[in-house]
Amino acid sequence: QANRLLDIVIIRQTKPTKPASTTKPAITTPVHTGEDQAHPGQSCKVIKTENPHGGSGLYWINPDGGKVFQAYCDQEFDGGGWTLVYSYKFTNYL
Repeated sequence: QANRLLDIVIIRQTKPTKPASTTKPAITTPVHTGEDQAHPGQSCKVIKTENPHGGSGLYWINPDGGKVFQAYCDQEFDGGGWTLVYSYKFTNYL
Protein backbone atom coordinates (compact mmCIF):
# COMPACT_ATOMS: atom_id res chain seq x y z
CA GLN A 1 0.00 0.00 0.00
CA ALA A 2 2.92 2.38 0.63
CA ASN A 3 4.26 1.69 -2.88
CA ARG A 4 0.93 2.47 -4.45
CA LEU A 5 0.81 5.86 -2.73
CA LEU A 6 4.31 6.55 -4.00
CA ASP A 7 3.25 5.64 -7.55
CA ILE A 8 0.38 8.10 -7.40
CA VAL A 9 2.65 10.89 -6.25
CA ILE A 10 5.10 10.14 -9.05
CA ILE A 11 2.33 10.16 -11.63
CA ARG A 12 1.16 13.52 -10.40
CA GLN A 13 4.66 14.94 -10.54
CA THR A 14 5.26 13.82 -14.11
CA LYS A 15 1.90 14.95 -15.44
CA PRO A 16 2.40 17.26 -18.44
CA THR A 17 2.21 20.91 -17.57
CA LYS A 18 0.14 23.46 -19.40
CA PRO A 19 2.21 25.32 -22.03
CA ALA A 20 3.11 28.91 -21.26
CA SER A 21 0.71 31.52 -22.51
CA THR A 22 1.54 32.84 -25.95
CA THR A 23 -0.38 36.09 -25.56
CA LYS A 24 1.71 39.22 -25.36
CA PRO A 25 1.33 41.54 -22.37
CA ALA A 26 -0.62 44.72 -22.98
CA ILE A 27 1.53 47.65 -24.02
CA THR A 28 0.70 50.86 -22.23
CA THR A 29 1.45 54.21 -23.73
CA PRO A 30 3.24 56.56 -21.34
CA VAL A 31 1.20 59.52 -20.20
CA HIS A 32 2.67 62.92 -20.99
CA THR A 33 2.43 65.81 -18.55
CA GLY A 34 -0.98 67.44 -18.73
CA GLU A 35 -2.71 64.65 -20.62
CA ASP A 36 -4.80 63.48 -17.70
CA GLN A 37 -5.94 64.68 -14.30
CA ALA A 38 -3.44 62.48 -12.46
CA HIS A 39 -0.48 64.05 -14.34
CA PRO A 40 -1.13 67.81 -14.49
CA GLY A 41 1.46 70.32 -15.61
CA GLN A 42 2.26 73.40 -13.58
CA SER A 43 1.56 75.55 -16.64
CA CYS A 44 1.15 75.34 -20.41
CA LYS A 45 4.79 76.42 -20.70
CA VAL A 46 5.92 73.46 -18.56
CA ILE A 47 3.72 71.12 -20.62
CA LYS A 48 5.29 72.48 -23.83
CA THR A 49 8.79 71.95 -22.41
CA GLU A 50 8.07 68.37 -21.27
CA ASN A 51 6.05 67.40 -24.35
CA PRO A 52 7.42 69.50 -27.22
CA HIS A 53 5.47 67.58 -29.88
CA GLY A 54 2.08 68.00 -28.20
CA GLY A 55 -0.30 70.25 -30.09
CA SER A 56 -2.65 72.98 -28.96
CA GLY A 57 -5.71 71.88 -27.01
CA LEU A 58 -7.07 71.16 -23.55
CA TYR A 59 -4.58 70.09 -20.91
CA TRP A 60 -4.76 69.49 -17.17
CA ILE A 61 -2.82 72.08 -15.14
CA ASN A 62 -2.20 72.79 -11.47
CA PRO A 63 -0.39 76.12 -11.18
CA ASP A 64 -0.39 76.53 -7.41
CA GLY A 65 -0.54 72.97 -6.06
CA GLY A 66 -4.26 73.32 -5.32
CA LYS A 67 -7.15 72.15 -7.45
CA VAL A 68 -6.37 70.58 -10.84
CA PHE A 69 -8.33 71.98 -13.80
CA GLN A 70 -8.37 71.97 -17.57
CA ALA A 71 -7.12 74.90 -19.60
CA TYR A 72 -6.62 75.54 -23.29
CA CYS A 73 -2.92 75.63 -24.17
CA ASP A 74 -1.75 77.24 -27.41
CA GLN A 75 1.39 75.27 -28.21
CA GLU A 76 2.00 76.79 -31.64
CA PHE A 77 1.93 80.61 -31.57
CA ASP A 78 5.33 82.22 -30.96
CA GLY A 79 6.95 79.03 -29.62
CA GLY A 80 3.94 77.78 -27.65
CA GLY A 81 3.36 77.49 -23.93
CA TRP A 82 0.48 80.03 -23.84
CA THR A 83 -2.50 79.60 -21.51
CA LEU A 84 -5.87 80.92 -22.60
CA VAL A 85 -7.31 82.85 -19.64
CA TYR A 86 -10.21 84.63 -21.32
CA SER A 87 -12.03 84.41 -24.61
CA TYR A 88 -14.68 86.78 -25.91
CA LYS A 89 -16.65 86.60 -29.10
CA PHE A 90 -18.42 89.79 -30.20
CA THR A 91 -21.97 88.93 -31.21
CA ASN A 92 -23.75 92.32 -31.48
CA TYR A 93 -24.25 92.49 -35.23
CA LEU A 94 -26.19 95.80 -35.62
